[in-house]
Order: sequence, then structure tokens, then C-alpha cells
Amino acid sequence: MFRKPFHVKSNTNMRGSDRRHLKGRLSECFPVLTPEVMADILPNKMTVNVMKLTTHSGEDILVYLLESQPLFFECNERLYPTVYILWSLPDLVPSLSTWPPVFEKLAKGADLMLPGVVVPDNGLPEFVRNRPCAVNLEGNAAAMAVGSTSMASGDMTSCGMKGKGVLVKHCFGDHLWEAGDKSTPPHIPPGDLKSQESTESPEESLTDNLAEKEETGELKLDSLSLEKRVATQEEALENAEQLAKDAENGEEEEGEGDSLSPVEQMDALFYQCLLHSLKTKVKASDLPMTTIILYRTHMRSVCPPSMNLDVKKSSYKKLNKFLGYAESKGLIEVKETSRGVDSLVKFDRRHNEINNSPRFATDKE
Repeated sequence: MFRKPFHVKSNTNMRGSDRRHLKGRLSECFPVLTPEVMADILPNKMTVNVMKLTTHSGEDILVYLLESQPLFFECNERLYPTVYILWSLPDLVPSLSTWPPVFEKLAKGADLMLPGVVVPDNGLPEFVRNRPCAVNLEGNAAAMAVGSTSMASGDMTSCGMKGKGVLVKHCFGDHLWEAGDKSTPPHIPPGDLKSQESTESPEESLTDNLAEKEETGELKLDSLSLEKRVATQEEALENAEQLAKDAENGEEEEGEGDSLSPVEQMDALFYQCLLHSLKTKVKASDLPMTTIILYRTHMRSVCPPSMNLDVKKSSYKKLNKFLGYAESKGLIEVKETSRGVDSLVKFDRRHNEINNSPRFATDKE
């Protein structure tokens, strides 16, 4: 649909009443969009435009943009997400996986045929016919294409996975994607992100990113100056391994750990989990990786079972502020890879603190 250049008829700022109407329609189409999430993806203080365009084939389309970033488009009175919003909310619509050679065909205008779909061990997700659906690549849940289902998931299975599966309307790399900031897909490990526990919700993550865009100057740290935080972290790091072992073995006695407050202990645990995940879990080939994936999938996986990473119990209060501290020490580099999505784009595996990070008690000998 957007493989060839389109003609823009108009691009106007949406009034308050029109924005409220759009939010109501989006809530009906996408139940994942709670009022809290909706307030984050279409905040009142940011500009929302509606762009009317005609495709090369003559179809009239409406595109809804936040600060010039296309988030949704409307075709035949049905709303579809763009790949940009799906990189922030990968569970917004059901998704099917395929292989890179198949995506090359999709990018050239083909629809997704069912023989090209990778069927997971637990079967296809449940969906009905003629509903929005994302297409991603095997091994990465980041959407690469968006379209509508040609049949219900049960019918796909019963017909032996033959015929068309998704009528593709929009792809990464097409002209609708070019209308945005042209960022590249993040790495999102396969799996249902909603089922993973999190101390920071997607709504909070989006809010944090939007708030950071409004800040100017150097990153502000709430409770400690950067210099004091460095000294505290270096002292806390020396105790992190023992704290983890004590908690794991239930051997912490009265008076032990009193030299560090609970907040400092949580700071130390966060720092140690970051170092350990960079040393043992994260690979250069995984980058760019969204910061929420770094936290949920990697940092939390190396945390001792008896301990719980809770950013709100640290002095940082927000994940992006903790990562800002790690960035100031030269451990990592974080960039906004698409609007509202911060990603780890680089880390220094040769950094002394990463190489010398102690092993947790949960590591296998």
C-alpha cells in the first residue's frame, strides 16, 4: 500500500474534540490501550496531526501522527498501528512470525502466505478474520509489517496452513515508515511481554521517555549528586555479592548489612545486575535492545531469586535515570531509537567493572 510514493492532500493539527474521538475509537479497536497508556501515546501537551493522503493505487488513507511520527493509519474505516507504535507496544495486536527471505517478498508488495508462517509450539495466537495483525521475524518480536488477517487462526490451522495469511498494508522501509524518524527495529525477545512481571509498567516507561524529552541540560538525579552516587556505588558494589549470598542462604544476622541503607542496597543490586547481565547475557548481536527488555529479560534474570529488583525502592526511582548513571561511567550508551523508545545501542565489554564483576550465588560453578 505504501511501497510507492503517496500524495499528501492535507496535514492538519487535530482539535481537542477530534483527539477525544480518536482516543475513543482506538480504545474500542485495541483493548490493550487503557486510559493510562492512551494518555502516554497521545499526550495532551504534544501535537497530534491527521494527514490525508492518496496512495499510488488511488486509495484514500488517514494517518495519525504524534509530533510528525506516524502512529496509526486508517484504511476503509479500520484503524491499523504502524511499526513505530508496535515497537513500543508489541502486544497491541496479534502477531505472526516469518523468516527474513519471506519478509523481502513482503517488502516488495507480496502478502504473507501461510506456508511462510513459523508456527510456535503452543500454536498460533487467537484472532478472527479481517483484524489488524503484525508480522515479525523469527527470533525478534519487533513488528516488520502490518496488515489484516485473511482468516481466523483456527481456520488457518484446519486448512493445513495453506493460502494467504495476512494481507500486508504497511512494512518497515516503505514510504509510510519514511514519513517518520526512519528508526530501525529494536530487538524484542519473542514471548508475551505482558506475562512478565515488572516493577515499571509500559505506561510508566513511556511517560518517563516523554518526560525526558521535555528536560534540558544535564540529567538531574533526585537524591544524590553524581559524585556522591559514584562513591556510594563503589562502596556498595563491594558488598553486593555478600548481600546476595546472605539473602539466598537465609544467613543474614542482626546487625549485618547495617552499613548500607535499604536504598543503597537496592542501588548496589541494580548496579551489580547490570554489570552481570552485560558480562554474561547481552550480546553485541542483540543491539539495539530496548531498555525495558534489558531490564526485564536480562537484569532480572541474573538477580538472585530471594531478592527483587524494584527501581522505586532505589535512589534513582526511574529506570532511565539509573541507566543515565551507568552511561556516565562509560559502561553503556543509550539512545532514543524511535519516538518514546530508548534502547541500549552500545556497551563496553572490556570495561574493568564489567570484566571484574563478581559471580552471584545463583551462578553455576
